[in-house]
Amino acid sequence: MDDTEVDAPLTLVASLDSCEHPTMLLHMLAQLPNDTSLTLMSERLRELPEPLSRVARAYGLDGRVYQDVHRQVTGGETFVEVNQRRFVVTEFSGATRHFDTLGEIIEGIGRGRFSEPPQTSGAILSGRRFAIVTNHPAHYRIPLFTRVARLLADRDASLRVFFTAHVPGSRPWLSSRQPLSFDHMNLKAIRLPIRRRRAPSLPLGLAGALRKYAPDVILSAGFSPMLAGPALRVARGSGASLGIWSGEVSHARTAHDRFRRVTRRHLIGAADFALSYGAASAQYLHRMRPDLPTVIARNTSATPRPRERGASDRLRLVAVGDLGDSRKGIDVLIDALALAKGVECEAVVIGGGSQLPSLRARAAGDPRVRFPGALRSSETLEHLARADAFVFPTRFDIFGLSLVEAMGAGLACVVSRSAGGAADLCLQGVNSIVVGGHHPADWAAALERLASDSTLRAELGRRASATIKARWTLDHSASAIVAGLGLGAGMAC
Repeated sequence: MDDTEVDAPLTLVASLDSCEHPTMLLHMLAQLPNDTSLTLMSERLRELPEPLSRVARAYGLDGRVYQDVHRQVTGGETFVEVNQRRFVVTEFSGATRHFDTLGEIIEGIGRGRFSEPPQTSGAILSGRRFAIVTNHPAHYRIPLFTRVARLLADRDASLRVFFTAHVPGSRPWLSSRQPLSFDHMNLKAIRLPIRRRRAPSLPLGLAGALRKYAPDVILSAGFSPMLAGPALRVARGSGASLGIWSGEVSHARTAHDRFRRVTRRHLIGAADFALSYGAASAQYLHRMRPDLPTVIARNTSATPRPRERGASDRLRLVAVGDLGDSRKGIDVLIDALALAKGVECEAVVIGGGSQLPSLRARAAGDPRVRFPGALRSSETLEHLARADAFVFPTRFDIFGLSLVEAMGAGLACVVSRSAGGAADLCLQGVNSIVVGGHHPADWAAALERLASDSTLRAELGRRASATIKARWTLDHSASAIVAGLGLGAGMAC
């Protein structure tokens, strides 16, 4: 279907009685066209549970969500079933489609049209003071916080961001020369003597700084007890509401660590609301605490402007990742290219870390592979702008912002299903090629398919760029964060 075609409004119906994760329906509706409506049926409930009502209001879905007693689906309506693993869509005609992720169902039934950014009522935000506690001013967060501060100021509210660490010297690509034009405070911190590649820091004076600012709502980025712990103590002592902003997913190693599970259950149990990076992290929060009101904050970054890409005899591939361990799967890419010897390409692998020497040695016999090392974000975006395709064979990523950047740049993307962001953004064969495992032969086949079909590359890139532009920009993310903060504002004393 042509993306510009005008379709009749979507009318969705779902049963609350059989839905394992009903908030997912609201996450879906918030990204579908503004003329889409959702009727929630129940034989047991006469009104929406309060957590659902709070999320609907935060997303600005008033007038689009209805509740009714159980009834038959009528002509023109689409019935949606949701469980923890799958979305099942049944048309009035009886045709049934199955989608494995939130991104797939949104792309599959959105018909090329998506919603405007969430619009939170200014009344709930007016006069409120908001605090965000996070680690360091990474390049992808600065423009986001600038937008959030502007949106709050437009609603007569204020924001202060508390940074508790500097960008580590081992990760220079996270640094930025952008000015911080929003209200912020840089706290001193002590790096703890823990033998880990990313040893945590202990911020000094965080609780005192929060008390002095006296926020109505505190949003803590992540589950670190050294950040969320002081935030929780200040919130409970002052009557402020506490939110957790998390990207953690259920299959992460850290999600199964016994000590972390205990501390996280305490924090999530004490929290008033939550923001998640995407659908996978929203599911993790739901499993930890089903009644916690949660908004998907649409984890994103600035993207280069898409450019026209013509047919080329030599395919330009790019991969991006922290090469401190094997998680990014660059070895899979190298082995796949070794199998796809007939593919004329240049593969640029951007990233630094302890695995870089062994990866260079692994690719030493292949002149098509090049390692420029770790680059600043602006240099990485330049490589993306020049490339034809992006390869993301990650074994694990809670999200994967490089995927957002590549899709936004209009690249044909070959993506591992293990990337958390794939659950929000990717529809196989429509805006990306999604590979289920990490067998080099499967990745070689995907690369050969891209190399042999310039029309497919162009269409995948066009649809990828359209996905980001339509529902996953910095403006969408900023508005979603404000929606989440609105959840907290409604619970503050």
